[in-house]
Amino acid sequence: MTDAQKQQFKKFGCTSRCIIKLTELRGHPITADDFVYRFIPCFPQWSVDGRCGLLAVSDMIDVCRALGIARHAHTFQDTDKVREFMQGGVAEGVFLLTERDFEGLDDGSHCSLVRSIGDRVRIWSPADDGQDMDDLPMSFDTLSKSLAHFLVLLSRR
Repeated sequence: MTDAQKQQFKKFGCTSRCIIKLTELRGHPITADDFVYRFIPCFPQWSVDGRCGLLAVSDMIDVCRALGIARHAHTFQDTDKVREFMQGGVAEGVFLLTERDFEGLDDGSHCSLVRSIGDRVRIWSPADDGQDMDDLPMSFDTLSKSLAHFLVLLSRR
């Protein structure tokens, strides 16, 4: 990728960057360059307005299948249900998808990777400036304000 494309990827590629992070955590990392070139058909907005890395949820699932991370996925808003999947060892990864910023003020979708759920949800969150935040605690109130839902990746039916 060019430097300009890398900047666009940092700004718009939170979903892609979460998948890349998940591959690292699972011990089979893929570079951002390799990811983009392998899945370029999944980025139609790139040729339209330069939003490199932006993925639809359906494409996220397809990419995770292609990378061998998961066979299918379920969406939930119920953190207790997500916690059950995580603690039961059947979740291959969990993405936190929000429709508003974490203060609940501005529209704008974002994707983070759930690390754990206890009294708070702890996430890895890609930042536009590349200064990603790991183990960031999110309160359940914050999740509610940000219109959060979870995409739980599963390898078994």
